[in-house]
Amino acid sequence: MHRRLLLTGAGLGLLGLAGCRLAPIHTVTDGAFRGSAPLPRRGDQIRRAAIRLGWQVQDIRPGLMRATFSARRDQAVVEIAYTRDQFSIRHLESTNLSFDGTQINHAYNGWVQDLERGILAASAT
Repeated sequence: MHRRLLLTGAGLGLLGLAGCRLAPIHTVTDGAFRGSAPLPRRGDQIRRAAIRLGWQVQDIRPGLMRATFSARRDQAVVEIAYTRDQFSIRHLESTNLSFDGTQINHAYNGWVQDLERGILAASAT
């Protein structure tokens, strides 16, 4: 009986670890906007795209924003730097995403990839 409980507990522990898949962190560097626009318009395009996807956006200065995404107890904070021609998205901090300096819960990458696609789509308008 005791052995069966130990094996069951070990199996459940492995299942819990399998649910938290880690992947190399996705960073956007030199993302090219579509079309041309002045810097303030680029900021508006990024803000619109991020808000549409559920991110909270804070302006730091022209050409730099901080965006926060929360899902249940998980949270990701990124820095979005941009010029008239390109943008980057870089991880700043996260909560409950098992970030170890190079790898992070795969959900983070999905959120950032969605944000990247949203920014590109908004820059085409």
